[in-house]
Amino acid sequence: MPLPGDTETGSSSSATAVRRAWWDYVSVLSSQGIFALWTVLGVVLSARILGPEGYGTLALFMGVIQLLFMVGIKWSFPAILRFGREALIREGTGARVFWAWMPLFAGSLLVCSLILVLLSREVGQFVGLHDSHPRLFIFFLSLTAMAMAAVQLLQMRGKMRVAAWVPAVGRAIFVGLLAAFALWGSWQITPIAIILLSAVALAAQAVLSLPYMGTQVVCPLRTDWGLTRTMTQYSLPLILWFLGTYVSDWVDLYFLRLLRGHAEVGVYQVSYQALRFVAGGLIGINTLAFPLLTAWRAEGREDRVVRYVVRLIPQVGVLCGLYVLGVGIVQEPFFSILFGAQFAGSGHLFSFLLISCAFQAITYLYSPLFLAHDIPGRVTSIVVLMAGVNVLGDFLLIPTFGAVGAAFATAASFAVSAWLHLRWGNQRIGVDRLAAFVPPSLVALALLGASGQSLGIRAAVLFGASVILIGWARWWRIFSVEDLGFLDEVQLPPPVGAMATKVYRFLS
Repeated sequence: MPLPGDTETGSSSSATAVRRAWWDYVSVLSSQGIFALWTVLGVVLSARILGPEGYGTLALFMGVIQLLFMVGIKWSFPAILRFGREALIREGTGARVFWAWMPLFAGSLLVCSLILVLLSREVGQFVGLHDSHPRLFIFFLSLTAMAMAAVQLLQMRGKMRVAAWVPAVGRAIFVGLLAAFALWGSWQITPIAIILLSAVALAAQAVLSLPYMGTQVVCPLRTDWGLTRTMTQYSLPLILWFLGTYVSDWVDLYFLRLLRGHAEVGVYQVSYQALRFVAGGLIGINTLAFPLLTAWRAEGREDRVVRYVVRLIPQVGVLCGLYVLGVGIVQEPFFSILFGAQFAGSGHLFSFLLISCAFQAITYLYSPLFLAHDIPGRVTSIVVLMAGVNVLGDFLLIPTFGAVGAAFATAASFAVSAWLHLRWGNQRIGVDRLAAFVPPSLVALALLGASGQSLGIRAAVLFGASVILIGWARWWRIFSVEDLGFLDEVQLPPPVGAMATKVYRFLS
């Protein structure tokens, strides 16, 4: 789910925003794609080396770090973009904002470190690193915070491409180190060894960011406690947003650890990482949609916003549904091939998690609408409700169904999120159209029906669902050749434009 403040319009002109949208999307998507590929390689290597038990321990360690980082530290990050870019334009330097933000960053890191010291024994036992010292957690948390802060400062400076590629380089360094140690190392690789290799990669990521920041970020040293208070007031409400996001991403692992054990945590986390890879292309939707919606609103082009909701969102829903069904047909054997027989169960779990991907398309398409119309509070409410559904589902289902229950609870939470985004988004612009909810619902029914079936029956069911979805789209005229006029405004490369035209004509 996109974070408030993560994107910028780049222009007040809707025409300019439309023309730039495709290339902005390609730039973000390409960097995210490379990052995702390195992530998959890292997951495959780590899972094969550690096995389900060891990988479960590693996943729980990262879960604790992410909890403290997202809820305890990252809450102040959006203020860097909000106030930093404005200061760079008006003053030519972001130093005043940087030094006003630094007490928030340092204070948050100190509080999180104290929590780790006080709860070191309990945290170590929960994660499975009984002999680990709190310094390991504090060390890794500090490097995570500094590496992520460096990316945020790059975005403040307008170095968007560098900010997008630096994490991918850091992940590549980790995979290279892990592969080298696995091939040529003479000692056993444990979860702690992989944690230390990840720490080296995070440190390299932070160092690589430094040359691109420029002295305007930190010079001259200026204190402004009034701005610090303003940034605090701006950022505090986002703690709830980050907490809800964290719960949605990680609560499954905690319930599985408490009720089932480390091995099932490892199997589930592999399937969840696969989901994040498959859904990676949706993240860039915010980069494409937010500038357009902001520019249209600024120019009073509400007709374009309505067209976006009524025409474009259902179309993307259909295309995403076909994509998910295609992945569902071919996915199951890959888990045994990539991760080994110990993780064969991840393929079955992934079938349920794929339902989440179908519903995520609605969430990612409506979130920019909420932010462009200055109603981020609704996004926070949805995230909190989504987290509540996930927690309740885990509590009810995991004791009986294990990791399958966790996967189903996750899928249900994304379905609730999509429904609320659709209803509240339509309400905001005064339309009443539910067509966008049909494709993910059909995909969900098909995936549930195909679950547990043989490969041939599974392929037949999902292929049949694809035919039904295409027939529904043509019957309800979801696609129309008239919509191609909007695509003409976007500077698509000729091959991409030609392919889009063929798809629209086929589905019209």
